[in-house]
Amino acid sequence: MLQLIENWLGQQNLDAATALVLTRILAYVFVIFLSVLANLVAKRVILSVVRSLVSRSRTDWDDVLVQRRVFTKLSHLAPALVLYTLMPLALEGYDLLLLFISVRPSSTSSWSEFWSSTLSSTPLMTSMERLRSPGKFPSRAFCRS
Repeated sequence: MLQLIENWLGQQNLDAATALVLTRILAYVFVIFLSVLANLVAKRVILSVVRSLVSRSRTDWDDVLVQRRVFTKLSHLAPALVLYTLMPLALEGYDLLLLFISVRPSSTSSWSEFWSSTLSSTPLMTSMERLRSPGKFPSRAFCRS
């Protein structure tokens, strides 16, 4: 999808870098627009339907849920689910950023193995490992003088 938008912008006589930036901006704006729309639908439509159903029921426990604003608080999940679902599409190609919104490790058995295997191949972690190796920093005895 992003490639189609980028190709279309390229056909509009934009250079490749500008087309790439505009494609990303359009993708982010579209995802945020859909999450705001999901919030409005959840707040206006779904909550009004739930409140009308609760007012018609004979039980009291659902009235307590409405008074405690449980359904209003649950409506906050709608934009979060839209962002969670669509943001990987907008962040296509940014693998390190996608790791932060990923919920489960792919094939490893624990989170620590997942992060260590994922981050060990990044340039940042490789340079940090080089700094941790012995001989790169002066000894403490040298620093105390």
